[in-house]
Amino acid sequence: MKHDYCMLLMLGCLIASSFSYGSEEPQSSQPVKLVTGDNYFPYAYDGLPEGGWSVAVIAAVFAKMEQPIETEIVPWNRGLMWTEEGQYLGTYPYVYSNQRNEKFLYSEAINKVPARIYVARNSGITEIGHLQGKRLCIPHGYSAEGIYAELLLQWRMVMIRAQNGMACIRHVEKGWSDVGLTNGYMTSEVNRERFGIGSDLVILAHELDPIPLYFVISRSYPDAQTWINRFNTALKTLIDTGEKQQIDEKYRQWLSQ
Repeated sequence: MKHDYCMLLMLGCLIASSFSYGSEEPQSSQPVKLVTGDNYFPYAYDGLPEGGWSVAVIAAVFAKMEQPIETEIVPWNRGLMWTEEGQYLGTYPYVYSNQRNEKFLYSEAINKVPARIYVARNSGITEIGHLQGKRLCIPHGYSAEGIYAELLLQWRMVMIRAQNGMACIRHVEKGWSDVGLTNGYMTSEVNRERFGIGSDLVILAHELDPIPLYFVISRSYPDAQTWINRFNTALKTLIDTGEKQQIDEKYRQWLSQ
């Protein structure tokens, strides 16, 4: 469904007793349940190897923890809600927001999104300096923090809300908004060739600051901080050994094809 493109274009048991990242850790003989969504290219996307870049990183982290997992794919809002309610240990990949931070603990970053700006091809906007006073489309449910807040403040842009990412695309195409954000891997060529999105939009060459993505756990989940600590320790080990870089390079090579 076209609605699913919103995530494409906008900018997710315990260790064996013989292995430990710390004392007094939670323990269970059963796999823990995680949840993510789909159609967030290339981080959680069914058409990519292992289900996406973030999915591969998460699997590697829990393997390093020697912790079996079961991962379900459900609509994003539902997955986040059920994670808050404790039905899942955690969900990913999510950007940071102050509002979400009140309810969830954040891991260290698992990926970073190279943010880019898209505009209508006939808009006359060809560089970052042309954003002054323009209308920035932000989907409902997206926090106007981080890179959005920076753009709004720096260029005195006007925030326009739309139902979702696909609605923002339509806003920009029809001239109701001037600018939208996408991740840098969603080039115009990728949009046309892989997803059939037309050529009425153009993505500016200028790259904004990368946006970190995180694994999150509800603050009310039993031993939530201990789980986050274990997760971060395992992630750091993957980075220190070069295993995380190998995963990243595999996806960069795939995306460059």
